[in-house]
Amino acid sequence: MAALAVGLVAVALLIAQALNGAAPKAPGRAAAPLPAPPPFAGPEAGAHHAFTPEEARAAEGRLLDEAAFTHPVDVAAPDVTVTGADGKPVRLSALRGQVLFVNFWATWCPPCVQEMPSMLQLGRALAAAHPGRFKMVAVSGDDGWEAVHAYFKQAFGGAPKELLLARDEGAQAARSFYCAARGYCPDVKFPETYIVDRSGKVVAMIVGPRDWADPGFRQWLEFVIAG
Repeated sequence: MAALAVGLVAVALLIAQALNGAAPKAPGRAAAPLPAPPPFAGPEAGAHHAFTPEEARAAEGRLLDEAAFTHPVDVAAPDVTVTGADGKPVRLSALRGQVLFVNFWATWCPPCVQEMPSMLQLGRALAAAHPGRFKMVAVSGDDGWEAVHAYFKQAFGGAPKELLLARDEGAQAARSFYCAARGYCPDVKFPETYIVDRSGKVVAMIVGPRDWADPGFRQWLEFVIAG
């Protein structure tokens, strides 16, 4: 009798679900949460050398010391427009569907120039490994293109084809990312990098320079690209 009662209860529950338009849930597996980006490793740890444009032009080579960090973020990426190397506007939201590595830098910023070689190496490797799923964007805060093109020509023989090189008129894009990631608007300093996932969400900001050859960070980026 007990077994019959249990069976009747089960049947009743199924009928109620059917009447309410609810189907029994099949067992499934929840999506793995995105892990936090790895902290800094190596000589860059604890040394965030960043400049505002005004500080950089007055610093005469002096570097500013600040705590460097990699910080997880969970906000929608600002819908900003920058100017491409061909002079045409580039709307970053048009790149949605790819993981974006957005680096704000300038030729007058020593730590920006210091991190550029390892950053470009990382960009080439990920673009080759994940065609159409990853894009590195270097957004310059320089006043014009002359210094930017001269730097890339002298240092690398020209900008790599895998890199989307752009300029930020009036630092508007940099400020939009800076404020969105923090929730308030301090003075913008360079370098600063943001990782935007394929859905258009900022998932990490990296304050200050780093050695982008760090295998831990590449592994984390591979996880974001696969997500």
